[in-house]
Formats: sequence, structure tokens, C-alpha cells
Amino acid sequence: MTAGQSKIDAQIDAFLASFLAGAPVPAGALRSEAIVARARYHGLQGLLAENPHFVEAAPVATRALFRDAAADAISDVLRHELLGEICSAFAAAGVDMVLLKGAALAYLVYEKPALRPRLDTDIIVAPEQKGAARDVLAQLGFAASPVHVPHYQTTFTLERSGIPFPVDLHWRAANSDFLAQLYTFETLRAGAQPVTRLHPRAVAPSDEMLLSFAITHLLFDRDYRAGMRFIWLVDLRAIAARMDRAAWERFILLQATIGGSGAAALALREAEARLGRFVPETAIERLGAASEGRLSRYLAASEFGRMRRDLLCRNRRQALTYLGGVLFPPRARLMEIYGPVPRWQAPLLYLHRAATGIVKAKRRSGR
Repeated sequence: MTAGQSKIDAQIDAFLASFLAGAPVPAGALRSEAIVARARYHGLQGLLAENPHFVEAAPVATRALFRDAAADAISDVLRHELLGEICSAFAAAGVDMVLLKGAALAYLVYEKPALRPRLDTDIIVAPEQKGAARDVLAQLGFAASPVHVPHYQTTFTLERSGIPFPVDLHWRAANSDFLAQLYTFETLRAGAQPVTRLHPRAVAPSDEMLLSFAITHLLFDRDYRAGMRFIWLVDLRAIAARMDRAAWERFILLQATIGGSGAAALALREAEARLGRFVPETAIERLGAASEGRLSRYLAASEFGRMRRDLLCRNRRQALTYLGGVLFPPRARLMEIYGPVPRWQAPLLYLHRAATGIVKAKRRSGR
């Protein structure tokens, strides 16, 4: 990305954020196509298409985003029906599951689930029930995607009315070993709340756990994208709006326990810088005053630093197996990435993959 494009993106971001913060500014010379592209990146099509101030300020962009929002609403009707079938089937099979990420947020903290766009649905089950969960999804007609690298999830996809609906089945909350040890199925299930808008048997983590997990996901995932997505900040504000004083106390205690106080303060400050104040006055101060903990250090580390910490969570055999899968994936995986290749080219592609991976990691790490 050029410096000129970065400047334009920053201007558009400020324009979009002004509507989220309730202090709209004029579009000026910003091009409608650029506004639409940036709004889509941030996942704001539904929220902006329903914002009367945005409609007035950017009517051309609104028409494009309205079409996006309408398509999201149609997809969400089908997704809702499908998720209801999954919840019923899991309950009948005796498999406990918890909704994660966008799926949980869409039904708990947004007025309309379609206002929280999402490409897939994340659910987690206990590790000992992953086999039963896979069987349930297969019986419903979902097809599993091949997994070539050691992961703690499998993606299943089912097509309805020509629209693919991926479901990420997790038995650990993250592929990062460090994060998976902090956010176990048991901790996410403890204090879980019903999601009756979706299904009588659907549950999601407590509000304080939702906020903690959303912050961790935000700080971890933004390094693999072209920066922060505003919908993640809106998520934080929407969750916070549901929390009373007791919930905030539990959240602050949770951050102290998992060593995430500093990271939580950072994320909440960034959200308030864009969206305005929404966190109780003393909460960020208390979080920021806490000593830096293990989760905050992990999230602040470079990609290599995080990988090293993840490997330390494994025994030697597991670490070597993981590194082998990452550095030297099966030829089938190479063909998915590069297309059909002769066997003699495989060693060259492994070297190319390793070299480009190191360059990308250093760029993301700011080195």
C-alpha cells in the first residue's frame, strides 16, 4: 500500500468513525467507491446503511451498502435456520456447544443479527466430544475441509440456496496453544448465558468473558489484516453496554487472573478514541494500573515471539510435529496454494514458502 493510499484510508476511516461516534462530519472530496470499499472492510455495511446521518452525507455510497446489507439479511435468515438445526442436533446427540465470536455477538448484543456481518460461525465443544460433534455435522450434510497443518478446529461447509455456510468447529478456542490454555471450553462454558433469540438450547459465554475474548481476538487478529476493523470496536461497545457494575468487577478480576489487564486497557482506549466514552470511568484506570501480565506480553510480542511462546506450551515431540506441518505441509496443500506442480518443484516451493513467510512475519512485526 502506498503512502498516498494510506492517507486516503485514514481520511475515510475518520469519516466513518464519526458516524459511529455520533458526531458526523461531511464527506468532502472523498470518493463514494472508496467509502464503500472501506466500509466493507470494516464490516459496517448494515450499521451505516441504517444511519440517517450517513444516508444524508453519502447517498451514493449508501445505495451500495444498502444492497450489501440486504444480501446480508437474506443470508442471515438462512443462517439462522441452519444454526437452529445445528443446536437441535447437538442437543439430541448430547453434545454441549458454546457459540463464539461473531455468532454469539450477533444474537446477544446487536438489535438485528444481520448487522453483525460474519463469514462463518464459530462453535466450541469439549475436546472429548469433538468426534461426536463431527458426526452430527456430517449427518446434517456438512462437508469437512481438509486440514494440512496442526489445528484445533475443522471447517465444515453446507450450501443452502446457492450460499455456502461455513462452520468452524473448535475443541480449543484458538490455534495458539497459549491462548487455548487461557480460554478452555470449561472457562468459556462457566457462567454461560442463553441465546434464546437463536435457539432454546443455544448458549454463549458470559458478558465479561465475551468482552475478554473479543479484546484478545482483536489484538491478536489485527496483525494478520490491514489494521483494525471498526466492527470489532463496535463489538466492544455493544458488550460493554450490557454490563453492570458487578460484571465490570468480574471482568477486571478476570483480566488480573489471566494477565490481560494491560491489553484490555489498550483495546478499550483505542475503541473509545474512535467511538467516544463507553467504559466506566475507573475501569480503564484500574486495568492500566495493573502490572503487565502474561497475556498482555503475549499479545504485544512479535509473531516470532508468539510462536516461541506457543511452542513452549507443547512438549518437544508436539513442537517438532507442529513445525514440520507448518514448514513442510503435504504436497496436497502446496497444490491448493500454487496449483498443480511437478514433484521435483516441491523443494523449491518449500523454500519459497519459508522465505515469504519470514518476510511477511517481519513486516507484521514492524521489523
